[in-house]
Amino acid sequence: MVTYPECLIGEERASILIVDDLEVHLELMEAIFEKEGCHVLTAHNADEAICLLEKSSPDLAILDVMMTGMSGYDLCKRLKEKSGARFFPVILVSSLSEMEDKIAGIEAGADDFITKPFKSIELTTKVRSLL
Repeated sequence: MVTYPECLIGEERASILIVDDLEVHLELMEAIFEKEGCHVLTAHNADEAICLLEKSSPDLAILDVMMTGMSGYDLCKRLKEKSGARFFPVILVSSLSEMEDKIAGIEAGADDFITKPFKSIELTTKVRSLL
C-alpha cells in the first residue's frame, strides 16, 4: 500500500472544492480527501461553488461535468475567471470519455480530466501533482 504525507501546500493543509449534484459522489470524494488530510469544501451546484470560492479561496476544484443548471465546463470557466491571476487548478470528472469531451474540458480551462469510474489513487495523485 502506498502512503502519502498529509495533503499540504507548504505548511498548510490544502483546501479542495468538490462540486457535484449527486450527494453520493460528494460523500465519496470528501471521504477520499479527508483521509488524505485535506480540508474539503462541497457544493451541489454552480452557485454554491462560486460562493465558496469567493468566501474560502480553495486551492483546487474538482467538478462533475454533467450537473443540473450550469455544466462543469461552464463552471470551470467561471471559477478560472473569478480566481483572477492566481494559479487555481481545476479537475473535471465525468462518465463522458470521448476525445471531444476531454478537449471541451481543456478548452474550458481544466487542468485535467478524469473519467468515471476512477481509482482513488489516480485522483489523489493528480491532485497532489497540481497542488
